[in-house]
Amino acid sequence: MKNKGFLNAVKKLAVLTMTLVTVGLISFCFSFEGKAVSYVGVCGKNVEWYLDSRTETLRLNGEGTVDEYENYFDTPWYEYRHMIKNVIIDNGITSITKNLFARIDTLTSVEIPSSVLFINDYAFYGCSALKNVSFAKNSNLSIIGESAFAYCRNLSKIEIPKRVIEIKKNAFLYCYKLPDITLGYSVKAIGEDAFSCCSFLKEIKIINYECNIFDDGETIYNLTKIQSFDKSTARTFADKYLRSFYAIKDMKYINELKIELSNKEYEYNGKYKKPKVSVKGLRENTDYTVDYLNNLNPGIATVTISAAGNTLGEVTKTFRINPAKVENLRIDSRNEKSLKLTWDEVFGATEYAVYQYIGNDWEKIETTSNTSITVKKLDSSKVYQFKVRACTKSGDTKCYGEYSEWLTTATKPQTPSITSISNRGTKRLSVKWSSVSDCDGYEVLIATKKNGKYKTAAEIKGRYKCSYIIYNLKSNKKYFVKVKAFKLVNGIKVYSADSDTKSMNTM
Repeated sequence: MKNKGFLNAVKKLAVLTMTLVTVGLISFCFSFEGKAVSYVGVCGKNVEWYLDSRTETLRLNGEGTVDEYENYFDTPWYEYRHMIKNVIIDNGITSITKNLFARIDTLTSVEIPSSVLFINDYAFYGCSALKNVSFAKNSNLSIIGESAFAYCRNLSKIEIPKRVIEIKKNAFLYCYKLPDITLGYSVKAIGEDAFSCCSFLKEIKIINYECNIFDDGETIYNLTKIQSFDKSTARTFADKYLRSFYAIKDMKYINELKIELSNKEYEYNGKYKKPKVSVKGLRENTDYTVDYLNNLNPGIATVTISAAGNTLGEVTKTFRINPAKVENLRIDSRNEKSLKLTWDEVFGATEYAVYQYIGNDWEKIETTSNTSITVKKLDSSKVYQFKVRACTKSGDTKCYGEYSEWLTTATKPQTPSITSISNRGTKRLSVKWSSVSDCDGYEVLIATKKNGKYKTAAEIKGRYKCSYIIYNLKSNKKYFVKVKAFKLVNGIKVYSADSDTKSMNTM
């Protein structure tokens, strides 16, 4: 199971503080006094539950959907329901299934995360002590099912999330203490008797002027004042069933107003990015609210601007979080016809674009998912310039980071060949070698053993001088000589391979 860690952590705690007994699918944790204090089990493919009788809290942890229960008495915690006052659902769970918490008479509060999309039929049916239902600020709830909160007679604190699309039949039937309700622009349908017999419901505001309200006088409690627009379906309902109606005036559509973000592009630095949102003529948290999504890591982040108060609509804007700048671009290896470049990995990068300065401009020469490439088909002893930038693909969009610092480097010069070596004169050797095109000079190396330590006998500047006489050697001794060419790049020598070694005895 994907979330086995949660269950294991509870069991480890039990081993340290109490006795753990498992019967069937449920584990019981007993205190040293012999009293059961917690109960642990599974209620979905990737969902576990944990009931702590000391805090009277039932917690669901995991990802995805919870198991379906055709009857409320089939839930794994049913026989312990008298211990449950609080329900906490962790983020990751996507639905509250049918009958999941129905008829838990002691339940008083529920916390529902943003990941929950559906509250299915009869989910909290008959929870007569339930007072407070709390949704995450950025709730994605879309459906409140049939009789989901029916007969929750003490429900007095709930705000319908702004992304709810449909409230089904009997959803809040006989919720006597239900407070004033605002149904946002996204609510498209209110089912039969959804708010029937809600005697404390003094006012219901229906923002969607085309909301489909079930055509029956009991759909909304008969003493509830209805707020909406003059030419709305809510007005038609109120007129037909002789309900008190209050027309909303001076409503603005947020979709039609100028919206600006303080910044549309950031560089990743491990911190959440929250550009300031300004909507012309409106005030944040009064006329609109702001929610951010995917605003930490490189990629496309979104900010949702939702209407509040006397405004309508919802607008989504995007901004970029670009990967960080590529650092430490360097040469890994080189030869006469190629250069291997490498650089440090950039967090969140899906690929890297490599550029070479050609002619009078930078040209992209390769895209790679690796942190190194080998550039081939180059000329020997030539200076080249490169730069790299990281890229993060987000859907069809690419977010590019800042370019690395330029790397100026060169391929190896061709390897010179010693054409002759002679011992004309006492204690000296004369060496000649082939010329290497485009090099900046040569170094002559000498040793007394072929595989010994070579010392630089001479540095010769310029490509055309291809001979040198080595003086002050010992007489009648064998010496080994080799030559290499070099290219200067920003004052640093790039060497060719060493020539073949030649040997000669001095006179």
